[in-house]
Amino acid sequence: MNSARERGAKIVAVDVPSGVDADSGHVYPVHVARADVTVTLHAPKRGLYLYPGADCAGRIAVAPIGIPRALEEKLSGPACDLIDEEWARAQVPARPRNAHKNDFGHVLVVAGSAGKTGAAALVCEAALRTGAGLVTLAARPEVAAAIHGVPEAMFAALPGAGPLGAGDLPALREALKGKSALAIGPGIPRGPETGPLIGELVAGAEVTVLDADALNAISEHRERIAEWFRKAPTRPLLTPHPGEFARLTGEETERALSDRVESTVRAAQRFGACVALKGAHTVVADPEGGSAICAAGNPGMATAGAGDVLTGIAGALLARRSGIGGTSERGRLAVFVHARAGDLAAEEIGETPLVASDIVRIGLPRLFRRWGR
Repeated sequence: MNSARERGAKIVAVDVPSGVDADSGHVYPVHVARADVTVTLHAPKRGLYLYPGADCAGRIAVAPIGIPRALEEKLSGPACDLIDEEWARAQVPARPRNAHKNDFGHVLVVAGSAGKTGAAALVCEAALRTGAGLVTLAARPEVAAAIHGVPEAMFAALPGAGPLGAGDLPALREALKGKSALAIGPGIPRGPETGPLIGELVAGAEVTVLDADALNAISEHRERIAEWFRKAPTRPLLTPHPGEFARLTGEETERALSDRVESTVRAAQRFGACVALKGAHTVVADPEGGSAICAAGNPGMATAGAGDVLTGIAGALLARRSGIGGTSERGRLAVFVHARAGDLAAEEIGETPLVASDIVRIGLPRLFRRWGR
């Protein structure tokens, strides 16, 4: 079949391509078939969206075969959902004509350090482009110049120098007043006191998204993470890439990636947080065992700063005073908005030249215009 495909034949797989595990996406190379189209029966299968199986599926079409949907309600265990554009668009209502900036929340961004000022700028601009009413960056004084290109963002200086620690707690608590979400991590200066500081901040913030060095900082105190998060008024959102996930959980990267859905669910239940394990087709899970896969995104997004953009998008969506449900739903929406914006940016300029700021400045405006938002 594969030889015929190389000669120009079109391969259509029924349900799943031969050799692909429908649950995990594992492949069995001895008899794997690469399809141009997979007509999967009744409902999407996880293995069609998890790599390496996703590489074999081609375009995916779902064909009803008469199985009653009511039977799905009798299945044991939470569902694994596919995040699609129809669902995501419905979660972002049109803005009322009499809207006020406070209706869309105020994000406190803690990001950036010497040599990593761009991370702060990307988070702030992504949050603003995703509709946050107000954004304030809290960082060391030398980071202030990073947002000269983002004049809409405000700045709160954290006096002193070096890693964030206990001495920064009073200033950060003051900065958190009136903020509806905290986005912390990209490029922050990290030291031995940074993890406990973040634990205190999470307990005092309405809702938090943690990424990058915030995750690395708390991973040094792995046994305390669940305790810190239990004190939070709203469960946090964690957005690790596989390396950060391994440090956070103590699991080997290969084990985590061997079953990304189960690994993400385990971490969410262990820490009492929603977890988005980033990568090709990001997986999102919540402490109740629910999970979802995002099929959007492209290889061009494997570039410096793309994760910082997701942090800003998530901060903006978490900060909204109204709209869809809790951290789990908003985390899923953030992942899709990020991925689909990356796709739209790649359609415009191609995958290879894509940089993170293109997701912010090209992808996000095109996505919200497409949605009429």
